[in-house]
Amino acid sequence: MPDPEKPPPYSMYEWLRSHDTRLSAHPLIETSSELSGILCAIVAGIHPDEWEIRDIVRDNTKFQQFPSFLMPHPLAEFFQSRVYIEPLTSEYLTALSFRDLRKITIVRNGRNLDHYAGEIPDAILRFHLEIKRVVGLGEKNEHTQTAFAQLKQNLIIFFEIKSTSPYGHEFHLGRKVDLNRECSVPSTAKTWDDVLRPTTRDEVRDLYVFLKNNPELRALFLFHEDLEFTGHDPIDVNIGRQGGFYFYDTFGNVADDRDKDLVAELKEKLLSEVHSAGFTLMNGSDDPDDPDLNNSVDQGYIAAEVQNDAGEFVDENSFEVAAVKLGRLGITKVRRAFVFEIPGKATLEEKKILYDIITRVFMEPFLARTHSAEEVHAV
Repeated sequence: MPDPEKPPPYSMYEWLRSHDTRLSAHPLIETSSELSGILCAIVAGIHPDEWEIRDIVRDNTKFQQFPSFLMPHPLAEFFQSRVYIEPLTSEYLTALSFRDLRKITIVRNGRNLDHYAGEIPDAILRFHLEIKRVVGLGEKNEHTQTAFAQLKQNLIIFFEIKSTSPYGHEFHLGRKVDLNRECSVPSTAKTWDDVLRPTTRDEVRDLYVFLKNNPELRALFLFHEDLEFTGHDPIDVNIGRQGGFYFYDTFGNVADDRDKDLVAELKEKLLSEVHSAGFTLMNGSDDPDDPDLNNSVDQGYIAAEVQNDAGEFVDENSFEVAAVKLGRLGITKVRRAFVFEIPGKATLEEKKILYDIITRVFMEPFLARTHSAEEVHAV
C-alpha cells in the first residue's frame, strides 16, 4: 500500500503499470472462451469500491467457462472511493458547465475532502461546502445562474493561486471521474477503429477490447454495488423512495426486442425470490441527484431502452449502454446488458445469497433459453 503521507497518483492504472503489479494484489481476470455457442459475458468491479461483489464473481465456480472481465483496483481499499481523481486544466475550468460542476472537488493527498480525515483549514472547508451548496441548488433554481457564475470565477482564481504557490500540492482542485460515465461511443461509428481511436482512457479501452475479442457475445451480465442501501431499507418519505435491490435491463428498442417476454417472466421470478429471501426492492428514483440517472425504478426493475423509434440514441455514457449501442451500430452482436445493483451495505454473506439467487433464477434459465433460440435462428 502507498504511504498515506504522500499524495498517491491520480490514475490507479498508471500506478499499476509503473510498478508492474497489475497481476499481484487484485488480479485482472480477463478470459475469452474458446467454446462454441458461448453468447454471454460477466463484468464486475467497474467501480473501485465494488471489490466484494467482484471477488464473489471471481471465486464462484458457476459460469467460469464464460468470458469475464473483472476490473483491477489494487488501491481500492486505500482510496475508499467510487471515483478516480484527476487534475484540472485551466481550459477545463473555463469551459465548465453547471452539469459538470458536481464533478469538481478539492483534493488533499489524493482524496477529495469528503473522504479526507485530517484537519482542514476553515477557508478551504468553506470553499468546499460552497461547491456542494451551488450543486445542490439544481439547474432550475432562479439563483443558480448567478451563484454558478460567481463560483466559477472563484474556482479559476483558486486554480491559478494553487498552480503558482509552492504549497499548491497540499490542497488543489480535481475532477471526480466515474469510470461508468466515460464510455462514449460515436453514433456515426461503423468500425472498431472508429470507437477505439477517440478513446483515451485506458480502462475504457480495455473494456472495449474485451468486447472486440469476444465477437459472438449477445448479452452481458454486469454486477455493481449501490452503496446507499443495506437491502433492508425503510422508505425515504422525503423523496418517496424505497431502497434495496434492483437491476437495469438495457436493450436496443422495444419494437424489435425478441427477448422481452422471456425477460419479463424471469424478472418476476427473480424479484419474487429476492423479496422472499428478506431483501427490500428498490422503488422510486435510482438517484434523484444525478442528472445522468434519475430513472424510475418499478419494484426492483428498470427498463432502459438505448435507441428510440426515431433512431436517436440516449445521451448516456455507461458501459452497458455503450455495449448495446455497439450492437445497434452493427459493430458487435450484443443486444442486451443486465446490470444487477447489489446493496453495498449488505453483509458479505447477504451479497453471496443475492448472487446465488441471480445466477440460479435469472442467468441460468436466460442462457439456456436464449441459447436454444439462437440455434433455431441459425437454422
